[in-house]
Amino acid sequence: MSGNQLWGVKLGNYSKEETYLLIDEALNLQASSVLTIATLNPEILLLAKDNSRYAEILNNFSLRVTDGFGLKLAGIIKRLKTGCRLTGVDLAEYILKKGLENNLKIGIIYREEGLSSRSDLERFFKNKKVELFAWSGAKSEIMSKNLQEKEILLVGLGAPEQEEFIFEIKQQLPNLKLAIGVGGTFDFWTGRKKRAPRWMQKLGLEWLGRLFLLPKGERSFRWQRVRKIWRSTGVFLFKVLFN
Repeated sequence: MSGNQLWGVKLGNYSKEETYLLIDEALNLQASSVLTIATLNPEILLLAKDNSRYAEILNNFSLRVTDGFGLKLAGIIKRLKTGCRLTGVDLAEYILKKGLENNLKIGIIYREEGLSSRSDLERFFKNKKVELFAWSGAKSEIMSKNLQEKEILLVGLGAPEQEEFIFEIKQQLPNLKLAIGVGGTFDFWTGRKKRAPRWMQKLGLEWLGRLFLLPKGERSFRWQRVRKIWRSTGVFLFKVLFN
């Protein structure tokens, strides 16, 4: 670990105002290149720790935003600058709102076998000018003329696939202004998952709230969720402290 980075991944140190300004500039054609945004959290950093290529991809992104209380805590422990914490859900909502206001062409990349089905997404995006693209694991299958016309991409494939997808495809989309990996945002939008109360979000306890807000059809996966949360909290902080 050296400089303002953790396990080879450069950390962002932006305020909320600076982040939104960069997004506004990209969408208003004031940026000189495509704005690619990675929302860093403990899960992503643990993956990057064991995958140097993934770490390099994250470092290639123009903007790395802190998403996850665990990363903020790691910054305090290691005296690293992590900037303002902004969740992927909040960023995606802001970008979608600005894109629709400016009549930009928006592409939604979702996992074909994900929790939210195409019909779920179509209901959420009803009357919104967006186009859905199903991803089944092969980039070549998703490429189309319509995708190449898109100016904004919201990519909800989970890590590391969403960042790898953006990294590999951005040069092939001549009109692209902004691309962001949004993780499970679509599941929150469609109601397949519920966000924790606002007070828990502000205290950095959203991960705890998710344990008790699983939809009925997902309760059988509670222990899977517990293991994931344990990895993003206990395992992550242990490695920060002792590795």
